[in-house]
Amino acid sequence: VETDTSALCIVGSSNQVFPFEHWREKWARFPKSKERLIKLLKAYPDKKILFISGDRHYGDISKIDGILQTSLFEVTSSGMTHYKSPFWFYAGLEKNRYRVSKPWIGLNFGVIDIDATKNPIKISMNICDKEGFVRIKAKTE
Repeated sequence: VETDTSALCIVGSSNQVFPFEHWREKWARFPKSKERLIKLLKAYPDKKILFISGDRHYGDISKIDGILQTSLFEVTSSGMTHYKSPFWFYAGLEKNRYRVSKPWIGLNFGVIDIDATKNPIKISMNICDKEGFVRIKAKTE
């Protein structure tokens, strides 16, 4: 990160990094590792960083403020073979205080568009259903 001159750093994780309220796999189960990651992020407050994650069996976009000078985003998308039953959401077991909108509980994929002609660069993030229709969207400032 220190010598990286790119306009954007994309960090991939098999588990969600910032959402912590659900009961399944998440970085919150590894507090020392998450603390080290946040310390590293804070050492480079001007970097534009985007997190991508999966293994939740639904689509979600999170916006996290207060760590860097700009908002952090985490785009969560899972495979196209199966998805989580709506029961988990109705029972309140899939909470996420950072959600930009309701999660998509169907088959999904994520699309990230990067406009590097802008300064700072602009990022559009979408969760699409199996037909390609956008179900969740977010943009950087």
